[in-house]
Amino acid sequence: MISPTVRFKPRLLTLSAVVCAVITGNGIGSPALRAAEIAETTSPVDRPLQTFDLEGELPPFVAKVPRTEAQQDLVQAAALFADARLNENRGNLSHAMRRYQRTLRYDPDASSAHRSAITLALRLKRYDDAARYAVKIKAPDLIGPTALRRIGRFLVQAGKWPEALKMYQLALQAIGPDRQTPGTVLLWMEIGRLHFINSQYAKAADAFDRVIAAIDSPEKHGLDAATVKLLEGQGGGNYQIFGSAFLQAKRLDAALRAFEKSHHLAANKGLISYRKAQIALRRGKTKEALEHLHVLFDEKLVAKSGQGAATYELLGRLLKRAGAKDQLLGRLEAMHKAEPDNRLLEDYLAGRYLAADKLGPAEKLNTEILAKRKSPRANLALVDVYRRTNKPEKLLKHLSVFAGGSGSLDIIGHRLDEVASDEGLRGAVLDVALKRLKDKPEQLDHGTALAAALLAMQAKESDKAAKLFDAAIAKKPDAKAQTLLTWGLGLLMADAEAEAAKIFRRGIDEQALAKDNPAFHFYLAGALEMQGKTDEALAAARTAAKANADNPMFANRVAWVSYHAKRYDEAADAYRAILKKFDDRSGAQVRDLMRQTRMVLSNIAVQQNDPASAAEWLEEALDEFPDDIGIFNDLGYLWVDQNVHLNRSLRMIELAVADQPDNIAYRDSLGWANYRLGRYKDAVIALERAAAGDDPDGEILDHLGAVYLKLNDPGTALKVWRRAVKRYEVEKNPQRVQSVKNKIKEVEDKQN
Repeated sequence: MISPTVRFKPRLLTLSAVVCAVITGNGIGSPALRAAEIAETTSPVDRPLQTFDLEGELPPFVAKVPRTEAQQDLVQAAALFADARLNENRGNLSHAMRRYQRTLRYDPDASSAHRSAITLALRLKRYDDAARYAVKIKAPDLIGPTALRRIGRFLVQAGKWPEALKMYQLALQAIGPDRQTPGTVLLWMEIGRLHFINSQYAKAADAFDRVIAAIDSPEKHGLDAATVKLLEGQGGGNYQIFGSAFLQAKRLDAALRAFEKSHHLAANKGLISYRKAQIALRRGKTKEALEHLHVLFDEKLVAKSGQGAATYELLGRLLKRAGAKDQLLGRLEAMHKAEPDNRLLEDYLAGRYLAADKLGPAEKLNTEILAKRKSPRANLALVDVYRRTNKPEKLLKHLSVFAGGSGSLDIIGHRLDEVASDEGLRGAVLDVALKRLKDKPEQLDHGTALAAALLAMQAKESDKAAKLFDAAIAKKPDAKAQTLLTWGLGLLMADAEAEAAKIFRRGIDEQALAKDNPAFHFYLAGALEMQGKTDEALAAARTAAKANADNPMFANRVAWVSYHAKRYDEAADAYRAILKKFDDRSGAQVRDLMRQTRMVLSNIAVQQNDPASAAEWLEEALDEFPDDIGIFNDLGYLWVDQNVHLNRSLRMIELAVADQPDNIAYRDSLGWANYRLGRYKDAVIALERAAAGDDPDGEILDHLGAVYLKLNDPGTALKVWRRAVKRYEVEKNPQRVQSVKNKIKEVEDKQN
């Protein structure tokens, strides 16, 4: 007889009666008690230790009441949280981080896991992770105001204004919004700025009201002189922000007071006149606004006001309001004559000429500007002028300025498309360049040759482009690498992979780049793989990865080549090696690449008929990126296809559909989830919408047929399945073809 004493280790394995009830299926659970907190319990069990007779066979455990999916989630959350704590204590921090994150997916209200995930992310300096989970916080005292401010600063630097705003608001709640301290005032300042950036002007004005009140009564908030100066900004500059917020919020008296305070702290007659003109305009006093504005013009204060072209824009609005908009150009011309050295006015007038389609004056003024100084704006204006007036030689001259300066024509945007699509003008421009290359090659400079080459490539005139690219390289040999890369990438984007590969090989053969820069090998690998030359592509990709072994992007190219070639075992090994080497690194680009890596590994597992591994890779990706809609759909569909986690899958897929309601794949997932849950009417609505296009996917039609069969409509089911067979044949999926044919035969046999 063996009667050992049964003991449970505290903290990790002690479970309360509530969780025991969930585990045993007795249904005593309370929503207020979450699994993560329960798993953290350290109190001893308030009952005598029990002994059990372990001699003989133990009967299998059978729950009286099967656990619901929600109860299973809580049990899973408890286990995940315990595993996270254990790994954190052992120093396995990345693994612990993922487990805390996954705990929150199974139990979003687990505050202990929430706090632990954010704290550990900050410890690992993975600020993106901290921010992603911090924005979900419901209780601001969970991690404290210091950590919230730290995350807020990171989000500001990342340009994520709404998320940063939430962090500062939570920090304020954690401190206590009514506490009068320097910290709360500084938080109100940041909250006001972010509301202003987010165009929430009324809320910005409310926040700035608090800041101004604190500045006016510094002793009530414990503000010293240095903090007051910080809040006022250099030269009272922050009052300009306060005033702008009040102006946009239509609190005109408060706006005027703020602008006047700024003027008091750092006098600027031009700026205060401009601000008073703005306020007068808002009050509907057009004449008064014009009077304020003319102070700037008469005393030549526009440049000193710091408002630039906005001053002349305001003049235009006021003249329009006064019914005299036709006077704008005349007034601008008169002011320009009086102030010929006013660059702001000169540039604005040139732009107005172009907008008014006055191409002659626009050409003249922009040419004069370029004679005095470099001006990309003036060059761009002349590209427009000569495109509209069909002057190919002059157009090429100004295109060459951009190509010669940056090595591309990206800066001219849609204008390049407009020139390339105008066959007559494009041909004339290219003729100018090619004739000069033939007759007077010494007069064809690098920028001109490159501009014409880029135009020819845009129009897919590859022979002309090749001659002109070669000429550009000959004119500027030290820019060979950049020119060849521009050429090769242009061909690659135009689906001319074989031609692109030749250019990349040329870059390698002619040693256009240093040995430690494997860019040509990297792009060559892509061009070769797109031609089906996988072994050559792998050789190029491995050369690039070896030369830059510390860059995950180069390692990723090796894995991608194998994946694209459907060499799934090789690809899986390569992607796992990427995770092993780089997964502990921080930085937004690296983390995004790790997300993509896990998603590809999931797809490989699907191809290898390993749905459990496929789901696990997606869960790992979702651990770190808990709001990724694409993963919601993919993981939800995987689970639905396995007939597990159906309710949670449906919620995830519904979020994906809400985010992208026109995404056919998401609609298919929604329909299939409803099918699995027996909600056939909802399923048919979603699947009919997914199948509404001209060539719906075979799988969508397959699913739709299954739903109609459940709705006791075998005729429609057969019709849809016959369409599915045709689509699967087009998609070259013989296994699916046979599967659907078997379904059709089974239904037809029953009908007969």
